[in-house]
Amino acid sequence: MQVRVRLFHTIVLVLASFAVATVVGMGALMMGSLKTGFGAYVAARDAARLEQFAAYTAIALPQIGGLEAMVERPGLFRKMMDDQNRPFSPPGRPGPEGPPFGPPPFGPPPPRADGFERRLALLTPQGVWVAGHRPQPGDQGLIAPVVVNGQTIAKVELLQPPGGEAPVDAEFLRQQYGRIALMGAVLIILAIGVSVFAARALAKPLLAVRQATNRISRGDFATRIAPSGAQELVEMIGDINQMALELERQQSGRRRWLAEIAHELRTPLTILTGELDALIDGVRPVSRQALESFQEELARLNGLVEDLHVLSMSDLNALSCTFEDLDVVELLGQIVERHRPRLAGAEITLDWRRPDTPVEASWDPQRIEQLMLNLLENSRRHTRAPGRASLRSEVGPDRIVIQLDDTAPGVAIEHLGHLGEPLFRTDEAREKSKGGSGLGLAVCRAIAASHGGRLEFTPSGLGGLCVRIDLPRHPA
Repeated sequence: MQVRVRLFHTIVLVLASFAVATVVGMGALMMGSLKTGFGAYVAARDAARLEQFAAYTAIALPQIGGLEAMVERPGLFRKMMDDQNRPFSPPGRPGPEGPPFGPPPFGPPPPRADGFERRLALLTPQGVWVAGHRPQPGDQGLIAPVVVNGQTIAKVELLQPPGGEAPVDAEFLRQQYGRIALMGAVLIILAIGVSVFAARALAKPLLAVRQATNRISRGDFATRIAPSGAQELVEMIGDINQMALELERQQSGRRRWLAEIAHELRTPLTILTGELDALIDGVRPVSRQALESFQEELARLNGLVEDLHVLSMSDLNALSCTFEDLDVVELLGQIVERHRPRLAGAEITLDWRRPDTPVEASWDPQRIEQLMLNLLENSRRHTRAPGRASLRSEVGPDRIVIQLDDTAPGVAIEHLGHLGEPLFRTDEAREKSKGGSGLGLAVCRAIAASHGGRLEFTPSGLGGLCVRIDLPRHPA
């Protein structure tokens, strides 16, 4: 069974683990640094004190009769250590008759907490023990020579304490370790608290995103998410909101599409049904005129079905095109000549600026002819008579732009972006003399897209609409 961890718990675990590892690592480094630094300090302190005691011994030892007197009277070494350690009362040089050391004015001083005196030993120049702590085999320590007039008369040795540290030094380290551990525990608790807070701050907008995407997946395209969080998260939320907006538009367009398609299909079918009923009931005699009316409505219905088929194939990226090498100038000339009489019948003059040289391209001639006929028919329907249309081309090394302009009426700026959408009409902006299916410009856009091109709609300098068809000469 697969166990899935919630994002909140994952973030808390990651942040808390990182914080704990950081605190533990810093604590270990601090403890190691403290032990190393404190050990070096203790070693330097002991070496300095041993040198100081060796210097004191160099003064006091000749006064008491040298090492022989120390052997005969072992207590002198202890007394010498006490006098050297006594504050504010350094030993004075004894008189010729008096004893080498006077009576202590304050009694013997207490031993040092680090056991310095108990670790001292007096040795001969050859290293033979004389007084103090007797070294054992394997003991290690510091040795300082006792030098008088340039000659070594003895040596003093400071042995290392058992375990390498004096009890007072070990206690100091334990206290410091305890403080570091306490501080680390407090930092870990704070880090876990901050991790929980940060995880909630990070997971909250992601939870909102998950809930919103669930609603969108169930078809609630009106769902929107309030942007919050980091910049990347805000950008992702913006993309999701834009996706929901586009889905909402597509859903609305699909519903409008179905309603308008039903209306477009119902109109010719209603006419055909009425005329057929009139013939059957004898209201209208069977005549050539009646049959031509039937044919006209069937042609309109067939054209609508064909346009719907083209658009559906384009949406599926399956619009059939047969590309072949052709002369664009010759193809456009044939189309112009074929449609010029129909435009003239609507009192529209067509100007065709024919290039002087052939232009080679690889297009589907039937689809390009369908595209151009739809555009010319759109101009015929919507241009006010008497009017004029102008067709010209711009030839580049890789692309060809075909431009069709017509005279008034024009299209409002706010409607230009919707031209080419299926069933979009703007009867308020452009007068219609005859109705169409509302699919002609959408079919033109689909054909241009199948050739790797695009359609652009802008206001025309002639007062009407300008359509630019930008196509590659050799589609990939």
